[in-house]
Amino acid sequence: MYRWKYAIALGLGLAVFGFALGVPLLGWGIADWRGFLSIPVRAVYSVTVLLQAALLFVGYLLLPFTYLPSQQRGQAGKQVVRQAVVPIVARLVWLVALVIAGWGDRRDWLQLPDPSWVRYLGLLIYILALGWIYWSFWTLGRQHSAEVTIQEHHVLVTRGPYRWVRHPMYLGLLLFPMGAALVFGSLLAVGLQLVLVLLFVWRIGDEERLMAEEFGDRWVAYSSRTWRLIPRVY
Repeated sequence: MYRWKYAIALGLGLAVFGFALGVPLLGWGIADWRGFLSIPVRAVYSVTVLLQAALLFVGYLLLPFTYLPSQQRGQAGKQVVRQAVVPIVARLVWLVALVIAGWGDRRDWLQLPDPSWVRYLGLLIYILALGWIYWSFWTLGRQHSAEVTIQEHHVLVTRGPYRWVRHPMYLGLLLFPMGAALVFGSLLAVGLQLVLVLLFVWRIGDEERLMAEEFGDRWVAYSSRTWRLIPRVY
């Protein structure tokens, strides 16, 4: 089992590194990697992604359980099948946004006004969003799933970031690509995040109906003291 866990951890680390850094570098132009690193914020972003991949690798090995998406299946009749499309579309949006971000940054195409503080703000958002995602994942533990479903022995989690918002993972998944888009100053990549907002709002609606059916009054009470994504906003 340890060998499998090691292989999975390595695969996750490499996938994150390739996606978060390799994709925008591909859009920029791999042959000009020195130009990619020529301004401090892109260099710091690159180091951040490298550290992120390393921490994900180590963190996965330290998890008290082996997380395999194929094992996080829900009970029959307690899943929203149509929501299987959301992870696929979200990954496509992230991919397109990161390619466009790197491509547009090098060619100064559809770029935001370029004060350096905007890019560094994006880097800060990116880092905080990743920390928020990992905290949410750790809090959910085995109950984390790419599906909208109720698993066997499912419990209502109200600790960690779930004390304030009911869908903290989705908030992080919205903020980290927004942060990356700002790092590269891409207006179009920022605009593409609206697709993700619409996707996750739709997903939240289905998920909350399923949770209400499963937990009844407990869910109603929990919902009355929390927010879906952003406290005092939504």
